[in-house]
Amino acid sequence: AYSFFSKRSVYNKTNKPFLDDHRVSTVYPDIGIGYYHYKLDATVNLSYRFFTSTLKAYGFTQQVKRNSLALEAYKFLGDYHGFVPFVGAIASYEKFRVRETANEVETFKRTYEFIAPGIIAGWDIRPTRTDWWGVRTNIRFFPNLSLSMPGNSKMNMQQVELNFLQMILTTLNHN
Repeated sequence: AYSFFSKRSVYNKTNKPFLDDHRVSTVYPDIGIGYYHYKLDATVNLSYRFFTSTLKAYGFTQQVKRNSLALEAYKFLGDYHGFVPFVGAIASYEKFRVRETANEVETFKRTYEFIAPGIIAGWDIRPTRTDWWGVRTNIRFFPNLSLSMPGNSKMNMQQVELNFLQMILTTLNHN
């Protein structure tokens, strides 16, 4: 997975104008476990993701680490010859750690923990009854991710996460 930050940081723009914004994360793992309910054609999934984003300029470093454990529930909307779109809701436990240094001297360090709502949409390429794996693509959107920073300001971490061609392993149940 990787993330696109969808909103500028008021904190960086106002207090650190020499820094850019956090824009795109590096590729990071998305590990999940879920349950598919056949009659409802719906899934409940627990997903864990983490990444680090670092900005540097003029001897100053701003590092943001994110760990996210999300409970996702989504409903499949039809089956188009094995291509199966879905949409759902997310409740995510978020843990952010922000650390700033100037010339390698720590000037700010704080941990944030909260629950954030989100939306998930995507599609599966549904496996057949004999396949033990499938392919999924999904987008997660978290519209309210922001962190309170010094000076009564906010660091916006609002983002869109993209998983493209995620491998899904399944167990076979022929009942």
